[in-house]
Amino acid sequence: MSNIHFGDWLGQEIARLGINQSEFSRRANIPLPTLRTWLKLPRSEIRGGNMEKLSQALGKSPEEIRTKLRQAYYVRGDLSMSVPIMNRPGERLVMRPVPILNGISASRFVEKTNLDYPPGFADRYVPAPTDDPEAFAMIVDGDCMEPDYRRGELVIFSPLEVQRYGPQAGKDYAIQLDSTGANENSFKRLFVEKDDPTIFLFRCINPKYKSTEKVKRDKIVRLARAIWVSRPPPRGEGR
Repeated sequence: MSNIHFGDWLGQEIARLGINQSEFSRRANIPLPTLRTWLKLPRSEIRGGNMEKLSQALGKSPEEIRTKLRQAYYVRGDLSMSVPIMNRPGERLVMRPVPILNGISASRFVEKTNLDYPPGFADRYVPAPTDDPEAFAMIVDGDCMEPDYRRGELVIFSPLEVQRYGPQAGKDYAIQLDSTGANENSFKRLFVEKDDPTIFLFRCINPKYKSTEKVKRDKIVRLARAIWVSRPPPRGEGR
């Protein structure tokens, strides 16, 4: 399957408006050097105000533009690989590159987040066994989720697992709150309020943290289940 070049798609959409790049830049209030960078690259990182400006100028929804950003990476099936499974002769596991974002707080909810990234964009990737095209990896920051997830380890999260099976009590999730919660995010184990299924309870695995955070289900804008941990081998292994 051939690549979808985001810059080519953007150039075609501007051409359909019957104006040149300079005029589009002026109308969209986007600096011309920024626009030309987007036009040159197969993938781009477009967020916040620039995404809104581009959306309005093109007459296309932000989600349609993000879809093109996703396709610019994930259409390249040659980046997936099949590897043998140890102790299971003849069986293989399909690994695909997953974008590494920044850190995720395994302690309290914090405002620092990349959970609103355009899916498919990152500077670094890690191979992971998933069929989710929107899976992403984040680096654990904090000890709330020890011993299952340790500070500095890469955890792969899958939004598709939530779509398939819904939020599951006792499983671990990356959570992002809506704007009323300052778009804060964290990494916790999920439970459901016994008498009110509209309330999620988020807890740490580490027994030294006893508190439970209650969050209304409708205040969560993004939920992705932890499906894989990428960690270095034990010290001394292979020597």
